[in-house]
Amino acid sequence: MKEQAKKPSIESTLKSLDTEEFIDIHFYRPIGYYWALFFHKLEVSPNAITIASIFIGIAAGICFYFQDLTINILGMLLLIWANSYDSADGQLARMTGQSSPLGRILDGFCGDLWFISIYAAICFRLTPEWGIRIWILAAVTGFFHSKQAAMADYYRNVHLLFLKGKSGSELSNSVTLKENYKTLSWKKDFIYKLFETFYINYTVGQEQLSPKFQQLMHIIREKYHGEVPEWFRKAFREKKSAIDEIYEYAFF
Repeated sequence: MKEQAKKPSIESTLKSLDTEEFIDIHFYRPIGYYWALFFHKLEVSPNAITIASIFIGIAAGICFYFQDLTINILGMLLLIWANSYDSADGQLARMTGQSSPLGRILDGFCGDLWFISIYAAICFRLTPEWGIRIWILAAVTGFFHSKQAAMADYYRNVHLLFLKGKSGSELSNSVTLKENYKTLSWKKDFIYKLFETFYINYTVGQEQLSPKFQQLMHIIREKYHGEVPEWFRKAFREKKSAIDEIYEYAFF
C-alpha cells in the first residue's frame, strides 16, 4: 500500500489534457505510464528509452519492405511499441524531473527516423512497379508531412505556453538556441552540439511558418520577459472554454 501511495498519478506525467489526442489519452499514455514506472525501477534514463524507440521504429519501417502480411503486421506491432516508448520517455522525464533540451531534440529526431525508414522501405518495395515515380511521390509527401508534424508540435507548445506559462511549455526560440550554441564546444559537447545544429534549423523553420505569432512573441519578450501575463492567460482560458463548449455541443 505504501509503495502504491508513492506512485505518481498518470495525470502528473502528462503535459496537459488540453493538448493530448484521443488515442494518446486512452491508449499510448496509459501504456507509456506503466513503461515509465518499469524503467524508473530499473533506473533507465528517458534518453535511453528514446534511443531504444529509434531502433524499434526503424525495425518497424524495414518490415514494410517485405511482401509478406505476417512481417507487415509485425511492423505495425513494432511501430506501436516504438510509439509507447515515445510516450514513456516524456512521462518518465516529467515523473522524475529529468527533462532536458537534449531529450526534446532526441524525441523529435526519433520520429523523423521512423518515417524515413517507413517511406524508404515502401519506396524500395514499390520501385519495380512504380519506378522513379514512387520516390518523387514519397519526397513530396515526406516534405509536407515533416512540415505538418513540426507545426503541430510547435502550436502544441504555444497552447501550453498560453495555458501554463513559460514553465509549463517547451517552446523554443531560435535566438536563445543560437546564443546557447555559441557556448558549446565541438570538442567537449560534440553530440549535443551536433543535435543542436539540426534543432536550430528545425526551430527556425517553425518560426518562418508562423510570422504573425512571432510578432506576438516579440511583444511578450520585450514587455513581459518571455512570460505570458496572467490577464492574457485568463482571457485565453475563457475563450478556450467557450470553444470547447461549442465543440461538445456540435459533435457530442
